Amino acid sequence: TAARERGTRSGAREAKRNGSSGRLQFGWLRVGLLLVCGGAVASDLVLPQDGWVSWRVDAVAGAQDWCCFSGGKAGTPAAACDLDGRNSNYGSAADAPPITQLQVYARMHDGVVERVRAYGPSCPVKANGTITDLGVVGTDASARWLTAQLAGRGEHASDALAALAMHAGNTAEDALARMASTPGEGERRKDALFWLGHARGEAGARRIE
Repeated sequence: TAARERGTRSGAREAKRNGSSGRLQFGWLRVGLLLVCGGAVASDLVLPQDGWVSWRVDAVAGAQDWCCFSGGKAGTPAAACDLDGRNSNYGSAADAPPITQLQVYARMHDGVVERVRAYGPSCPVKANGTITDLGVVGTDASARWLTAQLAGRGEHASDALAALAMHAGNTAEDALARMASTPGEGERRKDALFWLGHARGEAGARRIE
């Protein structure tokens, strides 16, 4: 009887240890899943290795109908925005109604992002070569992809941030808020604060507060 009791207590301790280990492993698994779901990876938007690619997403409420302007002067629309040109200004006509969708453009080279642009769907564009159109994609997937482009300091990062600000949904807004509240980000933090106030309406103002 004593031996059975000792065996039972030993088994209970072993089960407790195994249970603790199982809970610990499950905890790390849950953390990993939260990171993935929270946007730590952007593998759910697959782009071609080379050339220009475009896709359409839902725009944040009240988004301006962006296009480029001839000579950088607002009110003088260009015949077509040159995606490969050096002029990357944005603007919208004063009487243009808000848009409900946004057209995002990215230029790839050997799988690496070289440029990002975002305009209203009706804004005419031109590029050197064919633009591969992916059609409508998930807005959150696009937001996660753009967020991933902000990790570096390439010249496309500021345009990626502007495009991100125009995306509908919490995924884009949460990413902007994280950048705006991260010490040491310098100009990137200032830009995130600007876009929260400029593009996100009352929700963005609350985030800034």
